[in-house]
Amino acid sequence: MINTRNTERIALRAALGFYLRCSREIASGLGGGDVLRGLIIVAINQANVAHIEPDSGQFATTDQPVPLEERRPISVHALSLDLGIPYETTRRHVKALIESGLCRRVENGVVILPHTIENVSLRLRRNFENVQAFVTDLRRGGVLEPTDEAPLS
Repeated sequence: MINTRNTERIALRAALGFYLRCSREIASGLGGGDVLRGLIIVAINQANVAHIEPDSGQFATTDQPVPLEERRPISVHALSLDLGIPYETTRRHVKALIESGLCRRVENGVVILPHTIENVSLRLRRNFENVQAFVTDLRRGGVLEPTDEAPLS
């Protein structure tokens, strides 16, 4: 059996690896190489669908993205507060996302457009592989027992 200190170190390494893999996926696939822009797209998407209960059965799979008319906009100010980044930085990135056709400014904020939603869904499916790799790293390091449940595939 490994001691608690080693378990914490192994879990931290696995978590940081997971975080970096996710960041690369978000930056390369959603942010045009810019991690912050990718993070802003993900945050807009999450805010747009936060009102939908995950276990409601509505739009339950990544093949069923939430339609534009069901999305709730988020203001640039709320987005900057949620992410803890300066308003002006957030505004500049959102402006670029709008100009590139990934988001639309609507009354009360911004929403992600349908083709962007499809790209976000694709990236989320790819990041599911990162979750599986994270669990594998934890098992390999002895933090999780081989009998602990794996993520659903």
